[in-house]
Formats: sequence, structure tokens, C-alpha cells
Amino acid sequence: MVRRRRDRFFLFSLAVAGFIAACGSDGGGGTPDADGGDGSLVDGAVGPDGEPLDGFVPDGGPSDGPADGNDATDAIADVEVEADVDANVDVDGPDDPPVAFPTTTPLLFGYTLQDAFPGTFLSGAMDMEWPAGSNQPFVLQRGGHIVRLLGGGARTLNLNFETQVAMCGEGGALGMALHPKFADAADPRPYVYVWYTFRVGGGCSPTRQRLSRWTWNAGTNQFTSELVMIDLAEQSTQHNGARIRFGPDGFLYFGNGDDLREAQTTQTLTGGLFSGVFRIDVDQQGGAVSHAPPRVPTGAVTATGYFIPNGNPFVGVANANEEYYALGFRNPYGFNFDRANGNLWLGDVGDSFREEISRVVSGGNYAWPFFEGTKRRQAGNPTIGVTQVPRYDYTHYSLADLTAIVAGYPYRGAALPEITGKLIYSDWPTGRVWALDTAAGTRTSLLENNTANAPVGFGQDAAGEVYLIAWSRILKIVRAPAPHGVPLKLSQTKIFRNMATLKTPSAVHPYAIRSPLWSDGAEKKRFVYVPDGETATMSANGDVTLPVGSMLIKHFDMPAASNPVGRTRKLETRVLVAGSDTTYGVTYRWNAAGTDADLLIEGTDEAIVDADPAENLTWTYPSQGDCWSCHRAENRVLAFRGEQLNFDLPDGSNQLTALAALNVFDAASIATSPAPLASPADVTAPIDARASAYLAANCASCHHPGASYLGGGETWNARPGVAAAARGLVNQPHHNYPMATGLGLTNAPLVSPGNPAQSILLQRMKTIDRDLGMPPMGRTRVDPLGAAVIEAWILSGP
Repeated sequence: MVRRRRDRFFLFSLAVAGFIAACGSDGGGGTPDADGGDGSLVDGAVGPDGEPLDGFVPDGGPSDGPADGNDATDAIADVEVEADVDANVDVDGPDDPPVAFPTTTPLLFGYTLQDAFPGTFLSGAMDMEWPAGSNQPFVLQRGGHIVRLLGGGARTLNLNFETQVAMCGEGGALGMALHPKFADAADPRPYVYVWYTFRVGGGCSPTRQRLSRWTWNAGTNQFTSELVMIDLAEQSTQHNGARIRFGPDGFLYFGNGDDLREAQTTQTLTGGLFSGVFRIDVDQQGGAVSHAPPRVPTGAVTATGYFIPNGNPFVGVANANEEYYALGFRNPYGFNFDRANGNLWLGDVGDSFREEISRVVSGGNYAWPFFEGTKRRQAGNPTIGVTQVPRYDYTHYSLADLTAIVAGYPYRGAALPEITGKLIYSDWPTGRVWALDTAAGTRTSLLENNTANAPVGFGQDAAGEVYLIAWSRILKIVRAPAPHGVPLKLSQTKIFRNMATLKTPSAVHPYAIRSPLWSDGAEKKRFVYVPDGETATMSANGDVTLPVGSMLIKHFDMPAASNPVGRTRKLETRVLVAGSDTTYGVTYRWNAAGTDADLLIEGTDEAIVDADPAENLTWTYPSQGDCWSCHRAENRVLAFRGEQLNFDLPDGSNQLTALAALNVFDAASIATSPAPLASPADVTAPIDARASAYLAANCASCHHPGASYLGGGETWNARPGVAAAARGLVNQPHHNYPMATGLGLTNAPLVSPGNPAQSILLQRMKTIDRDLGMPPMGRTRVDPLGAAVIEAWILSGP
């Protein structure tokens, strides 16, 4: 009657709520036992996160799933369940291994990036333009060079002004524009215009911002004879803008940020050429078209080689710098014109909360610093010009906090007609590329797997095709060469033999972890698959290397207290695949009936109504790029590691040893595994150990050596095994003034020993304001266990 492998079902009992095994958030956040148990494995009835171990019976014997968490009932029903399964084999699919997922990262959205100039050496490419009638573009490099790409890997150096360029902060050679008549045979204007940071005296302080013109010499293939048109004193090498573009009106537009002096440079026309988009007539036409500048701009020493267009919106305003076309920007890093209708689209880099895209109009005021995108930032309203609302903005928390928009072009090419007219834009440092419907204010993804090519700008050729500029490469956006190859239905993956019970084939093994990531109380089950004949290996620091084709699977159910209306509790199943190039994640969203799940292409939110309104839930289903927001290049695999897996099961055996017996791990490699983390739910463990385990699970994906906080600089270290004094938390300053102000803790440290109310770390955990909370993704509720553990740790005086 018993026709199963005991070792396989032994580990089935470990499918409990837990941590990131696949992608995005993980959690469950256990609490101490209701009967007064300490939430540890001592009594054999609960898992390391404090929740019942599905299928475990009191003596540690095997049990068929799915268990309901009632160990006594499961123990009594064990034989009966086994008999039912054996008697109804038609319910289960065959005991086959899962189907193979693509070994290279799948292009789920149908687009890819193609190296447009393979073999060409570039160093710090920032901007590019094609002369009319040519397929050989000029490229501006941040260090102070203009090169021309000839094809076949060849290039020429056409301008070297590196001795003048200050490569400081966000400075450098940032933007370039060719005169519209650069190659005009009848009326040539062989000029290139460059916006750059000028080095004064060979150092980084002081520096100046320059708009200069060079003249093309066709005989020598060189740009020569610099004319400094604007030479502007700056106090910061941050927020320098970048782009300069000629509009369809023939005028030159350039942008500049607030110089980190918002009180002096924003919401004014007299504080210098900052926080705005500016329009000038470089042809100095005069008459009915333009006039000489009535004054040298505030803070500038030069205003030559241009006139002010008569139609500029602030002409004649007393003491105004008439170059202003629009104002109220923080850092208008990228903007471009739509060649079909002349509309000017701009991406303004946000501070702590929002990134925004706006259509720039004459006299428009875009409300920085009163607003950041659509979010109110401080009291007051614009009084100059006409206040404008962004056409689209997106939150920082949706991209795991570190983000900066890079706006591109409305697509006007022929190769991808389905995105015609949509604004192509990206985000640093994620590399994700989207197409924005500017009329509807909605976006679709083009690429979410571009983590190796941090974007700094875009180019557009004569045919309207769009290129992403990524420091050392120019990449053309093209259609993917083949379908992505990922199963469209979860049932097609064969990860589960039975979609109703989530019974897995014998090649897929459940596992548990010590410390979970909180995900709004969702219940989770975790599984691992390693291809036959292969084994995973573990390094001495606990890092795990998975063979190509391995999968970490994580299934989410709604919290136990939920009673959703019109749907089952099944939410999603995520799969993290070890590929040949990297590790990638995909999400399957369960249908309302709970019979199957569909491959999710775009990330989305679902508002779930519960019979108890207090249990209403907004659940975020992550896209491929959302997975990578946490599973970053330096740590693709998160919780499937030594200190999370190395603990004793209720029957006394070690989980790593058990997994090695199932050929999941190489037995020799696990011998040096780090000691297990404490369970945050185990009240018998030292509070420092519990807090360390909680931080490792909930924060270490972003807070680790080499990672940076918003604005730059190393962040604090949440990795396990780090002493409290070495974490960079205790009595350490925050680096996010708007966030701290939003919490009412402007001058508070990250952790104030003995003072939870004045510790930003804890208060970010306890807020449900998603602009202020941490972790930024996958959480809308407060984790009661986690908050209690961290509060107790702070009270202990770390």
C-alpha cells in the first residue's frame, strides 16, 4: 500500500511560510505559538519562522501533503491520505521532472538590445547625433572627447578637450547637439554645441558650467576653435542637467538642474541659469526673430554667440534671465523633441519619492521644490508662469528605492510600428526600458533584463530608430529574434503533479529557512529542483552555486486569517531559474478559482476584497525586472544559503545533510557551512542574534558592502555575522532628508540605542506609508514580529 520514497516525503513536510527562494519578497513572519511555546524547533511542532510545519507529526515521521497545519489531524489522517492518493492516481500527473526553462534570460516582452557598433571602443559615452545624410554618428564621451563611429569597429577622434573637463560628481562632458545645417550644402553651419563642466585651476572646486561651440574642419576631420557662449559659476557638481537639443523652430534648448541650491535657484528667474530649460537663437537672426541678451545671466561671466528669441515667455520681465523657456526642475537630465509634432518631452530626476515625465511648454512651471512629481514635498505653490502637472510619474519604492529616470525619444521608426509615438525611456541603474503612452499616461515594458548596461542617454537616427547609450556601448532597440520559451501556464511547467494539492514530483524537494522576509503575512511554501546528475555547491561563507537549469520555487497563499471574496487564497508561484548567463525570475499568477496560474509578463497590483474589511489586501505581482530589484547581480540567490538552511529538523536530522542525501547538494561542500541564523521568533535566543537574523532576511538584499544609498556612498551592512558595531547603524546619520522629515525624525540617527522612537530603522519598519517604509517593495502592512524584535534589540542598547 505504501508506494513512495520516504526521503522524498520527509522533506515535503518542510513546505512552510518563509523567505526569498525565488523572486521578489518572501515572508510569512511567524509569531510565538498560541499555546505559549517559544516558536522554536524545540517542541518539534513549529518551523524556524514560528509557524506550524506543514505535515510534520509529533514524532517527526513522514506525512503526505498538503497539510493544514493541524499536526494531530495530519497524523491521524496520514494513512488515509496515502490510501486516497494511491486510489486516485488519475488526480496526480506523472512523476516527471519539471520542464526545462530557457538557460539564457528570456526576453518576455519581445524586444532586445543589439550592439549597433560591435567592436567599437567607447569610454563614457554620453550623447550621440548623426549628421544629416550620414550613417556615421558623432559620440560625446564624458571625459571630454568627440569620436565618430565609422562602422566595423573603426572610429576617429575628432575633438579632445579633456584638460578642460571636470570629471567631478555628476560633471563632465554631458550633452551635444549638431547644428541642423551642419551638413547643409547650400548654407552650411558646421558647428557642434557641447554642455560641460569646466575645470577651474585643475581641481573639483570651484567648477563652472559651459555651453561652447566648436567648428568642424572637413579637411582635418577635427572640431576646432572653441567659442565659449555661456560660462556659469556653480556651487555643486550635482544636478547639472545634460541634454542640449535643437527644436523644430531652429532654436537651441538646453537644461540645467538646481545646483543643490533650491532656495536660491528654483522658482526664480533671477538666480542664474538653473532649474530650467532655456532657449536661445545661436544664429543671432535679430529683427522680428530675436534680440541680443539684455544682460549677462546672473552668475555668468559670458553671454555671447546667441540672441534671445523674441517669443521666449519671460522677455521683458524685470531682471529676468530671458533665456528661460520653462522652470521648476530638479535635474532635467534628459529631454528630446518628437519629430512628428515638435512636442518636447523631459524626464526630471526625482529626489526621494518620484521620477517624472512632462511635456515642456513655453512658460511652464514644473513646481520643484513644492512638488516632486505629483507628491507634495513642501508648503507653497508656484507664482511664476503656468503650473504644469507631470504627464506620468512613478515611485521609488516600486524600483527598490535607488532610481533616476533617463528620458529618450518618442518612437518614430518603421521597424516596431506597435510602439509608434510612445516615449522610450529607461532608469538608472536598473537598465529597464519602457514605452510610455503619453496620452493615456500608461507604460508597457520593452526590456527588464538589461542589468549589464546602465543607461546614460538615448540616440535617434534619421529613420527614427532608437538607441540606448550605455557608457561603453551603443545598443539599438530591436525585436527579439525568437519567442521567449517560458511555459505560459504553471501546469505546463510540471513543477506540481497536482495543481489542487501542490504535490510535487520526486525530483522537486521542499525546504525551509531560519529567518523569513515579511510579505504582508503571506503563507509560502518553498521547493528546490536540481537537474538529475548535478548538485549544488556551497562555499564557506554560505553562498550557493546552483547548476544551470536548477530552480527555486516559492508559492504564495494569502494570510491564514483571510477570507477573500470571489477567489481562493492562492496568489502566485515564483520561479527563480539558474541560467547560463545569470539567474532570472518569473511569476505565475493564480486564477480566481485556484486551478492554474498564468505567466505574468507585466507586473501588476490586485485589490483583494475580504469578507472582513480589515483583511482587505493590495497584492503586488512582480515582473521580471521587479525580481531583479532585489535579486541583484551581486546576490541573485538570497535565502537559499548556508546560514538559512543549516539547522536541525524536528526528528533531529540536519536539513543540509538531508538535502545532500537527495543529491541537491554536494555533500563535501556543505561541511563548512556557516552556523544557522537564529529564528527571530525564538524568544530563547539572544536578542542580538534574533535581530541580526531579521535584518539579514529583510534588508541584506540591498544593504550590503558595495551597495550605495540614495545619492551615493556605501550603505549600512545587513549581512549575517556582522557585529552590531560594524553594521554602520548605531548612532549613524541617515542620508535621506525628505524621508526623515516625513517621519518627523529629521536629525535622528538610523539607530539610537535605547530609544526606539528616535531610531529611523524601526520607524521605517513601522510605517505603512510606502514612500517612507522599508523594505520598499512587497510590503503594505507592518510585520508585528519583526517590529517587536528590532524594538527589543534597540532597547537592549546595541
